[in-house]
Amino acid sequence: MLRSSVIVTLFAFGGSVATLLNQLLLAHFFGAGAEMDSYLIAISQPTVLSGLFSGMLSYQVVPALVRAERRMGSASSLLRSLVLGVGCGTTVLALLCVLFAEQLVTSLYGTLEPSQVELAVQLTRIAWLWLPLAVTSAIYTAGLHLKLQFSAATSIASFPIVGAALGCLVGQSRYGISAAAVGQLVGYAVMLVWLRLKFGTEGRGWDWKGLRELGQQTPLALAAVLVFVVYPVSDAFWASRVGPAAVSYLGYAQRLVVGLASLAIVGATTVMFPRLARLGGAGAIDHLKLDLARGLRVILLSVCPVAVILAVAALPSLQLLFQRGSFRFEDAQAVADILPGMLCGMVAMSCMGIMFKAFFALKRIGTAATVSFGGSLLYFALSGILGGTSGLDGISASYAVSWWVVLGVSIAFLWGRPWRNLVNGETVLFLLSTGAALFVALAITWVGCIFLPRISADNIAARFIGLGSVAIAALTGYAAVGYLIGIPEMRFAFHRGAEKLKGLR
Repeated sequence: MLRSSVIVTLFAFGGSVATLLNQLLLAHFFGAGAEMDSYLIAISQPTVLSGLFSGMLSYQVVPALVRAERRMGSASSLLRSLVLGVGCGTTVLALLCVLFAEQLVTSLYGTLEPSQVELAVQLTRIAWLWLPLAVTSAIYTAGLHLKLQFSAATSIASFPIVGAALGCLVGQSRYGISAAAVGQLVGYAVMLVWLRLKFGTEGRGWDWKGLRELGQQTPLALAAVLVFVVYPVSDAFWASRVGPAAVSYLGYAQRLVVGLASLAIVGATTVMFPRLARLGGAGAIDHLKLDLARGLRVILLSVCPVAVILAVAALPSLQLLFQRGSFRFEDAQAVADILPGMLCGMVAMSCMGIMFKAFFALKRIGTAATVSFGGSLLYFALSGILGGTSGLDGISASYAVSWWVVLGVSIAFLWGRPWRNLVNGETVLFLLSTGAALFVALAITWVGCIFLPRISADNIAARFIGLGSVAIAALTGYAAVGYLIGIPEMRFAFHRGAEKLKGLR
């Protein structure tokens, strides 16, 4: 499992690089302002709905395919039925949303200028066409996960983002930011064609019974993933009332946070989900919880140092990456101000990626829906209250608070009253040891940032080397302290790495 997780993480790293490149291009050409605000507002609703359906399927389809495999000997019939039924349904929905695009934009974002409304409507009509392509691709991707072809599934996940980046590069001078939306649409189309060819003519017949069972669970399943995708709409709604460029600042921060979280957890969650689904299906609840607890520890060890280092070095990092072209120092400062709070929330969000997979593996979709819907309402309400009093800082704080509340409630639901099975002496020691290692990483980053050269056009390379050296030193200090203190996962990773190096000689 470790080897598969590492391979998937390496492929995911390529996807994260593509996402970052896309962010850099958008920042360079469009900065943070009216045009970027219009773009983020326009894609918020299609992105949320695509994320809802794709996320629901990524959680729901693998356990359903496992059940179909046991019932019929093969999951191909259910996969084909899902592609036809869900694909046709989302296509009709997307076309209706294209038809009523203007009403969908103006009903939620009435504070926009007329020119922004016109651009947002144009962009949202393109973005709604992402929906059926993204959702159908998610079904095929779940089929690859069932076959344990994790690398193939992860390697093509970045096609839409690569398409957006290429569209921005090739067409921005003539078509403006619309080129990015069109490029992402082409990327989705290429990804779907690749997946369809991957499966070829595999399997015959239909499994309408399995499709009906999934359909009956769909409302709860959609509510269960709402907490992961509600942010674009909520941020666009509240930030558009904070002030100019506020939507852009939140958009840049959110995408950085989601990209980092995905990179940190995609390997573990992708590889673990089929195992959790099989344990849940077999009724091995204690084994499932044990695997889940181990997974949570690994995720915390992976995500926390990244969050701490980037929170301390937020401004120099953003200056180095984004401050050029249309993206100014004031924009970097604004994003840096809200990033630490969102990175705090990122840690809990990363843990929830595997927690929700456990809920689905246990068929506790109602519980997942309750937690997710409650978390979404909490974030929306807190963003309105704190955003109205503290602006973007309040929305950033809402992000952190809502995710940690969701994580705490989920742990309570899953482990029930005997918290001692999870919160015991071993867990407390693990948290204290991790905290000590994180303090060392924080101190090294803080001291290193003091001596970084000022950003300028002629010292970008020196700044990059300096910042990279600080990050490497902080991560090394974190790992060394964790190993010396005796964190089991740290020692296991170190010894496995040493064995691999010996094997290469």
